[in-house]
Amino acid sequence: MKRINFIILAVIVLVLTACGTNPKSTLDEYKEAVLNEDADKLIELLSDENVKVTKEEAVAHSKLVNEHYSEESLNRALEKIIQNIENIEGDSSHNLPGEFKTIMVVESVDGEVVLSVNREEVRAPLERAIFTYEFNGEELTVGDNENDHSVIDNLIPGIYRFEGMAEMNGIDFEMTVDVNFNEKDITRVTDDAVILNFAVDNDFKVENQKAFAGDEEITDLGNGNVGYGPIFPNNTNVYFTGEYEGQTVKTNVARLDSKEQGTRYVYVELSYDQNELTRIDRLISEQEETEKKKNYNISRSKSRITALYDTLEIAFKRNSREGQENILKDNFMNDNVTEKVLGYVDKHLDPENIPNIEIIKHELVEQNNDTSELKYNVEIEIQSENEQIVKEHHQVELQDSTGEGNFKVSDITFE
Repeated sequence: MKRINFIILAVIVLVLTACGTNPKSTLDEYKEAVLNEDADKLIELLSDENVKVTKEEAVAHSKLVNEHYSEESLNRALEKIIQNIENIEGDSSHNLPGEFKTIMVVESVDGEVVLSVNREEVRAPLERAIFTYEFNGEELTVGDNENDHSVIDNLIPGIYRFEGMAEMNGIDFEMTVDVNFNEKDITRVTDDAVILNFAVDNDFKVENQKAFAGDEEITDLGNGNVGYGPIFPNNTNVYFTGEYEGQTVKTNVARLDSKEQGTRYVYVELSYDQNELTRIDRLISEQEETEKKKNYNISRSKSRITALYDTLEIAFKRNSREGQENILKDNFMNDNVTEKVLGYVDKHLDPENIPNIEIIKHELVEQNNDTSELKYNVEIEIQSENEQIVKEHHQVELQDSTGEGNFKVSDITFE
């Protein structure tokens, strides 16, 4: 009778044990699957109704755990979870921690131990590239030419490598995207190209700037915040040109060589030749001063023409030669009133019928570089007191006698 009771008790114990899941047994299975990179077993342990783990994800997950933990430290971490489950009455949830993120969640619910993982949206800095790669047996294409960061996939914690082809700015090249949940920035993009970022010293406000890599203009394809790519370093010259005060200027040249292959970003510091910009400033200043002096000289020369005809009108009223010369001489170089001018006065001399002179127009027809010598065509009307009007065309040549805009008549032709 006692033997029968013992058998019945043993059967009851076995039935009660089967109603729950031993946490140590489950976590030991997980540990062995991770250490042996048993993808099928990890899929069985980690999948649930919300997350169906793929083979590629299971492989990536085991790489993550093996990178973060040694076998000994993994044993310690799992033993701690087992102890916590056993020390807590009722349901509980525990994390297997990674460097920055939770690797796996262990839940004890109604005596059942369940392992689970969460998927996370992973974005990569593709820098406006379109990336095509294979994952889970499918060919996938992500990215576009408008956005700097693009979603690679929704992934469980792991270490992944995606190799494929990229297209950026019309150029095709090989690209690799590494995803490591043990890193703070979990994605890293590598390829044979580089993305250029420019820092251009532009204190002089150079306008209409254009960027060049080799002989190719890349201005319209670049982005001020991210840079331009892809560039394949092979003794490639990088520089800017621009316009300053109407002249084309150029920065120093930065050379990209093969040693920078494998570097994702290259920062290029460029500057315009300040001596050249200063020279242009000085030249512009001189040109402005020349233009200012030119305008001043023209204004002064027109005043001399007005004064010339005012004094000719007065000379028409003087009977004496001395009086005529005195009123006219200040208009002429070296105070020399020529016989040609005095003869013109004699022609219009008429004390009984004193004429008036009106300048209809004066047109500048010739000048030298510094506007110290000028030639005008002058049209006048002479009207006598009997209202007779005579039109005449003269040519007046002027010289700056002092270099300060003091113009005098050097020659005059009466037509």
